[in-house]
Amino acid sequence: MKKMSEKFITLKEAGELSGYSSDYIGQLIRKGKLSGQQVYSSVAWVTTQEALLEYMEGKQKTKKTHPIKSYFSPINLYRYALYCVILFSGVFSLFLFYVASVSIDARLQALLKNKEITELRALEDDVDYFQFTKYSNNSFN
Repeated sequence: MKKMSEKFITLKEAGELSGYSSDYIGQLIRKGKLSGQQVYSSVAWVTTQEALLEYMEGKQKTKKTHPIKSYFSPINLYRYALYCVILFSGVFSLFLFYVASVSIDARLQALLKNKEITELRALEDDVDYFQFTKYSNNSFN
């Protein structure tokens, strides 16, 4: 239970002491990160100077982590690995699409070439037949 002798300060005073805004301090109290209580029929919030200093000291201790360590945290490493897998999958899919396109194009060109050769042979046969009939008809006349 809280001591009755604690000296409460308003959020405005806490903001002046800490450099935080009074709204932010109110958020900290509502989230339970800073001890405080509501007064005046649950309208205003108050806290103690000791609780505010305790929160600020704890906040300063957590800020001393090296920034490079945060890049190599396990969660970030998993995230980077996932990004790499997604990127590799995209590049591999594009490569497969390219290979399939080239192969289909080559097949179509080969079919077209075979069709042209077949049509040319048929045309040559027609021409030969026409010439044969032309010369054969003239020889009998």
